[in-house]
Amino acid sequence: MPDETVGSVTEIQANENLTSLVMTGAKIDLRGMTPEQRGEVVHSVSQMFLAEARAKDTAWIRIGLLWRFSVRNKIWRYCGEHIHNANDLLRELDLGIKRREIETYAQMAELFGRALRERNVEIPIRKLVMIAPYCKGEDSGDWIEKAISLPTPALANEIREHKGLPTTDGCDHPQGAMEVWTRCGVCGKWHEKIRSV
Repeated sequence: MPDETVGSVTEIQANENLTSLVMTGAKIDLRGMTPEQRGEVVHSVSQMFLAEARAKDTAWIRIGLLWRFSVRNKIWRYCGEHIHNANDLLRELDLGIKRREIETYAQMAELFGRALRERNVEIPIRKLVMIAPYCKGEDSGDWIEKAISLPTPALANEIREHKGLPTTDGCDHPQGAMEVWTRCGVCGKWHEKIRSV
């Protein structure tokens, strides 16, 4: 990464310039800016994060649609002699995902594609996966609206409540119900429960 600091506020203010600075990993002089200018930079970078996340989520749905189309039409038959089935096609494409994962994206695209197009909205794939088991029949519209309007933790609590489980924000976490677990400090894997407190 370059160590040169971009000091001129006018160099940063244009969104195209900020994008190129982000892409090159430039260091900018935030301390030399007014609070308003810093706020503009922070807001622009935050908006870039959100736009990229939306593009990624939309891409997963499109990949699901492409996969479903490819499987239904047996596209793999015409990809070369070394491709014998859909799994071979997926390996050849080298998308870095397994068949089960791409099938999940295809199911989400099939289940929610029309509703998302009709509403002209984008919902993160993780939320679609969360609500999919509850989107049978008339309830699907309610769950889609919840996925659009609620942040992920609040949506998870709605699902817990729907299942009849206590919500994380509604639980008073009684001392007698607390548990102690061990976790590896190297890899982060959680292991066995030691005891209830």
